[in-house]
Amino acid sequence: MNPIKIFWFYVTVGLMSIAFSIAYELYLEDILPFKFAKFSMLFEVPEKPEEKLIKELQKFVDADTLIIEETTQEDTARLRQILDSILAEEKKIIFPNDNHEHLWRIFRKAEKGKRIRILHYGDSQIEGERITAQIRNELQKLFGGRGPGLVPVIPVAPKLSVKTEYSDHWKRVPGFGKVDTTIKHGRFGPLIVYFESSPDSSQESWFSLKPNRYAYYRARRYDKAVFFWSIPEDTARIKIFVNDSLYHDSLYEHARLIIKELSIPPGATITFKHSGAPIHVYAISLENKSGKGVIMDNIPLRGSAGTIFTRQNKSFLKLFYDYLKPDLIVLQFGGNVIPYIEDEKRCKNYGRWFASQIRYLKSIAPEASFLVIGPADMATVIDGKLQTYPILECVINVLKEAALQNDAMFWNMYLNMGGSGTIIKWAEADTPLAAKDYVHFTIPGVKKVAQLLWEDILYEYNLYKQAKEEKSEGL
Repeated sequence: MNPIKIFWFYVTVGLMSIAFSIAYELYLEDILPFKFAKFSMLFEVPEKPEEKLIKELQKFVDADTLIIEETTQEDTARLRQILDSILAEEKKIIFPNDNHEHLWRIFRKAEKGKRIRILHYGDSQIEGERITAQIRNELQKLFGGRGPGLVPVIPVAPKLSVKTEYSDHWKRVPGFGKVDTTIKHGRFGPLIVYFESSPDSSQESWFSLKPNRYAYYRARRYDKAVFFWSIPEDTARIKIFVNDSLYHDSLYEHARLIIKELSIPPGATITFKHSGAPIHVYAISLENKSGKGVIMDNIPLRGSAGTIFTRQNKSFLKLFYDYLKPDLIVLQFGGNVIPYIEDEKRCKNYGRWFASQIRYLKSIAPEASFLVIGPADMATVIDGKLQTYPILECVINVLKEAALQNDAMFWNMYLNMGGSGTIIKWAEADTPLAAKDYVHFTIPGVKKVAQLLWEDILYEYNLYKQAKEEKSEGL
């Protein structure tokens, strides 16, 4: 075909399209059932989304600057309220699937006058009954109960509730930290440590327990003592004195576990004497013989990340749990891994490992509720500046996930303290709430953290009472 004819053909078609578009825009848009592009749109440059947004904002500014300022302030205030509300909820005890029965069933049992047992495991933050003692005292005031619960022969740190003395014949054998690799049996008991008298001792070994006069009143007014020990081989003689009076004297042959209960005068001094074959003492429980009220055991595992439970002899640990019948097991860990976790992958691996500990403990204490408490704020020097560990929030998040995915509650100590940088402020306050290691609390700091936790427990108890009252009224 002739190229000139082709050119004029396209020119003609183009002009006809333009003419139709003009006619459509002027006369035919409201008549024809079909929609076509308008002539005015053929020469428009598409507007970028951000340009459109700028123009819309400019309209508000041009219309009334005061209105846009007020609107922004209102929106900011509203956003702050939402964020504060979310933060407030995150500070409370968080329940898996929002199932508050994990705590409410304990309140219900306590109100019926039954015994409540709480095992509080944790790292060095709870040594010396820190946090535990204050929570225990509040619970015992509310629901009754006496005594500090499980205590060791040789405490790593002095106990607030009990003073302990012991002869040189005893040695501490832990199942966590620096473990003796020649010990393969894994039978360490509920404190994850046992105490052994020296095999070559020809004399009596002994230890004594008495109330600390600085302890909370209820903690030092125990009137029952329960002893847990084993005899690996041969025969041993056990004597138990209460306020210098002989209460028990007997020979025992080889036994995997012996549990001996004694009723004693309130707050008595107890002396345990042993001769013969070596024995392993696992714990002594000082409590209320009435069988009512709260017993809260303080079980510090210095240096532990809380991943040692699966290394214990399961059937042996279950013997103790079957006797103790814990209603609540508290796991307060995480701080000891933070200086050594360098990336998110390792952080998530720790979360998975911790989750396996919860499942393990649930398998031997199926009736217990579980509460995981995340680590406190911790600081270190990075690039010459003292600041919160960057990996801290990752560790908290994986512990929270491990708890909620395994039917356990979670309490965020870090957020309740105040979040990032709080440990620095606490350590440098006029009345320091934290030590200058920017990890551990001072005594005032311990009391503050315990109070924060207690307020959330009490908040939940008030919710429980409100729900019970509404149910009784048929609402």
